[in-house]
Amino acid sequence: MVAASHVRFLVFLPLLFALASCEDNQLVVVEKPVTSMFLTLTPDSGQVVVLSCLDNDGPSGNPPYVNNVRIRANTVYRGQLILGNQIPISSAKLEHIIDSTSVEALPETHQIFFTVSNELNLHVAYDDADANGFPVGMNTIFSSESTSKGELKIRIVHEPNKSAIGAAAGIDVRVGGKTDAEATFQIEVID
Repeated sequence: MVAASHVRFLVFLPLLFALASCEDNQLVVVEKPVTSMFLTLTPDSGQVVVLSCLDNDGPSGNPPYVNNVRIRANTVYRGQLILGNQIPISSAKLEHIIDSTSVEALPETHQIFFTVSNELNLHVAYDDADANGFPVGMNTIFSSESTSKGELKIRIVHEPNKSAIGAAAGIDVRVGGKTDAEATFQIEVID
């Protein structure tokens, strides 16, 4: 014989499953991280240089592959950033996919920051802007000076405060937002 409290639980159990199945039909937001980042540096004359960061298993897996590059001194390069995502998530109804298309489609909600270490003689300037006139960073201009070695950190920020002090100049200290992806490259400026 089943106790009355057990009967109430058994009657309540299908209701729990029904509610859970209703939740399955709701909008699910899943973030898909950047798994590849390529910065193509094209000079007016000379060899094209490509900085590559590959992280095929995502941020919680193995460390990403990041190449080290050499660029020419006293040279201007046009930079183009290409972002990719290779991690499939089929169960989501809506995804915040971070790739070149999503950044270019929603430039007002993204900004890419380029931080150059002090010992590296390299300057970065934005060469694109969103509809409000704030920089985005998919297209840039890199100007190298004398020979040096150092780091270039690229950080993609989702929903930054683009009007924060220094943001337009590429300083990410006060912008807030969420880091969608970042990579650090070793660069050598050679003669």
